[in-house]
Amino acid sequence: MLPIPAAAALYLHIPREERSPIDPQPLKGVDETLKQPPPRVGWIGLGTIGQAIARNIILRARLEYSLVIWNRTFEQSREFEASLPMGSVMIGSSISDTVFKSDIIFLCLEDDDAVTSTMEAAMQEDARGKIFVDCSSTSPDTTERITEMAKENGATMVACQLVGSELQARAGQLVCAIAGPKAEVDRIKPLCTNVIGRGIIDMGGRDPRNASLLKVVSSTITVAMVESIAEAHHLGDRTGVGTDDMQELIEGLWPGPVAEQLDMMRNVQADQGIGSQRSPDLLFGGWELDNMGGAAGPSDPQSRGTAITAEQREREGEVESAREEVEGVYGEMREEAGLASQAQAEGKGKRKRSD
Repeated sequence: MLPIPAAAALYLHIPREERSPIDPQPLKGVDETLKQPPPRVGWIGLGTIGQAIARNIILRARLEYSLVIWNRTFEQSREFEASLPMGSVMIGSSISDTVFKSDIIFLCLEDDDAVTSTMEAAMQEDARGKIFVDCSSTSPDTTERITEMAKENGATMVACQLVGSELQARAGQLVCAIAGPKAEVDRIKPLCTNVIGRGIIDMGGRDPRNASLLKVVSSTITVAMVESIAEAHHLGDRTGVGTDDMQELIEGLWPGPVAEQLDMMRNVQADQGIGSQRSPDLLFGGWELDNMGGAAGPSDPQSRGTAITAEQREREGEVESAREEVEGVYGEMREEAGLASQAQAEGKGKRKRSD
């Protein structure tokens, strides 16, 4: 037996009636979220971005339990599991099973329909006390619907809108806009800060819909960035500066997404072909494009880049990558400036998408 510390021994020798009461004092400065048991975390959706983020949660968040995953393509779940340390992943047999085995369930899905149908399936399980975290690019209206769906079933919805590129997702350098009840937002922040993202926009205590609206605003910035870089690219071509020095300048001043957009444009100019390299996800979803010109009202202005992108989608059907969208904005502005692409100069014409 370990010896009793001197102060405690002295205390024990004082007659009971003369002792001062010793009451346990709460620890000051301890985060309330740390007093709760470690959560069991689930992840639904293993697309390109979903895999990148789920991987970072496993490798960086120091989970106490295996991450429970589910994807509509079972083979993709198996491949993801095999790429990670043994025991770090558990594959759920269904959406309901994943919800049953988790306290916090992340969703990272393709579109509003997928999010809605997944939530409907999730509500077949007892969802009371569960926290659902939607990381999909979900429209404000759908966010409102699934928030109400969760509430009716005793669960809580938190919107975690992600801003950034695929490369940033892999590096854990996204910006996360998190909205929902403050207590639940505080619970999931440790799974986001320096795990999913380098920056957190804490919208705790606000309606989850606000995070979706913020994503709309961020998309207008992305389009404006593409448009501005395209114009700078044209100026570089016309003045004879070229693109190599411009790329170096932009990488020095604005590393990350801005440099990535210029690199896409340089590839377009060299006519490497739409499908010749792996492309990141779309710059934004269709609902974002629909809302960019009128997030605050029907009289809101629409940027030139947004208009070009909308026209391109309407003319050519659904595009499949951010590179195609950049090509549309860049190509049209280049044509207006009287600068033919290398393909046009050689009479090749634009390569069509293969279905």
